[in-house]
Amino acid sequence: NLRDSGMIIFRILEKLDYRIDFKNPNKCNLFVTNVLHCHPLNNRPSTSAEIRNCHNFLEQELEIVKPSIILLLGNDAKNWFGVKSTFGEGVGAFSSPLCYIRYRKIKYGKPENKTYKFTALVCAQHPASAMRIGPNIVKKYEQILLINLKKAIKTMALGNSIGNKNTIENKIHRE
Repeated sequence: NLRDSGMIIFRILEKLDYRIDFKNPNKCNLFVTNVLHCHPLNNRPSTSAEIRNCHNFLEQELEIVKPSIILLLGNDAKNWFGVKSTFGEGVGAFSSPLCYIRYRKIKYGKPENKTYKFTALVCAQHPASAMRIGPNIVKKYEQILLINLKKAIKTMALGNSIGNKNTIENKIHRE
């Protein structure tokens, strides 16, 4: 049930004491997404046609929010952002790593005035994958995702507070 998988993410964000400031969306430094906001039936992977049809919505949202941290849920999101590491093969595959972080320069804006922002991409298997396996994996998934989000928040805060991006640039070059 996708509603239940959304509750997994909600619980994790609650533990981070994360709140969205709807009056000022630019203050949000964490953005949670899959490539498509309308999930395909039967939990199948998104088709390339569906991604082509819907990616403009995601690009426009990112342009508005310009997040410092993006939580990518599932292989479709990870692949769309160009992250090459894998989680496991096939629907229902759940293997290590359940979650990992990559740091990138993300482009925002129209082609004539693109800007770049250092961004932490927290890549996680979709929570529905954990739910198919059982409650013990859901608990492990929540713990690992929470740890990785805290690491990303700390790294991005450190990089921003010292007034330069050396901390983040070093992480990008080590990948």
